[in-house]
Amino acid sequence: MKISPYPFKPTFILVFCACFVGLSHLTHGQGAPPANARPSDWVVRTFEPTAARLIYTSARAMGMLRGVGEFDVWSSLRYEASGFMHEVSGANPANWPRIDLSRYYVEIAYEPEGGLRSDLTTSQGERVVWAVTGDYSWDEQKVAREGPPVGTSQAAAPQLRDWRQKLLAITPGGAIKLAHQNVKQVKVTDLGNRTYELSFPTNNTKIRLDRDRHPELVEMTVDHPVLRQATLTAEYSGYRDYEPIDPLRSDEAFSGFTFPSRIVHKLNGRTILDVQVKTCWCTNPYVIFPVPANIISASAGR
Repeated sequence: MKISPYPFKPTFILVFCACFVGLSHLTHGQGAPPANARPSDWVVRTFEPTAARLIYTSARAMGMLRGVGEFDVWSSLRYEASGFMHEVSGANPANWPRIDLSRYYVEIAYEPEGGLRSDLTTSQGERVVWAVTGDYSWDEQKVAREGPPVGTSQAAAPQLRDWRQKLLAITPGGAIKLAHQNVKQVKVTDLGNRTYELSFPTNNTKIRLDRDRHPELVEMTVDHPVLRQATLTAEYSGYRDYEPIDPLRSDEAFSGFTFPSRIVHKLNGRTILDVQVKTCWCTNPYVIFPVPANIISASAGR
């Protein structure tokens, strides 16, 4: 009996390959490359560690760039963590009370105007929700312990708008997007061991990239509602791909997006937030920031 060198019939192989290629395009949200496909303005093919090249490779390291042209597709994410924070209640950091957080849940949208919602639950069961998007900043009042992050009413917080927008800007994706927007002003400092610092005048921003091109430190000048002008620093470590959410019960592929597993925020060198990330929905989940009518009215009256 003659044994075929192929375990399957050739027709089966052709059908399987066609299906696999089709599914691959669907998975990556693209069809066949268009004849006139051009790379985005992120793409830098030189291997010299210029500002543009480092920003490009950092975006690639986090999975921000997709498709034939490598366009920035990272528009939203959600992550959940736990840890502690310090309430900045005065000029003396020694008096900042510590608050343990059983749940620290954040929603982010980078486009079109940028939005950030923080949903915090303390170890005592108190829930605090605040949001910022565009020119609007507000606090949710009397939010139920369980359920949507919406209270019985909302209070405008315009004095916190700039501060909260800076919290969005220092996220890993936000920082690299900001550097890309200011690429012509970015200065590169070689720190050795394949690590680099990017710095540019916008808010005196500095971004330190680790050996894998992940932002491990982002620093900028902010206008804090209590301390006034201050230095805000974000430290990131333990980057990983959080998909599939449950590897033992899911056959989904890895997403290609990476996000840190530990986040530390500091003001003038003093820790104000330290959380461990449990999971991150990094694949552009549905995140919106509808501005309450009374917040719009309050802003118009200023």
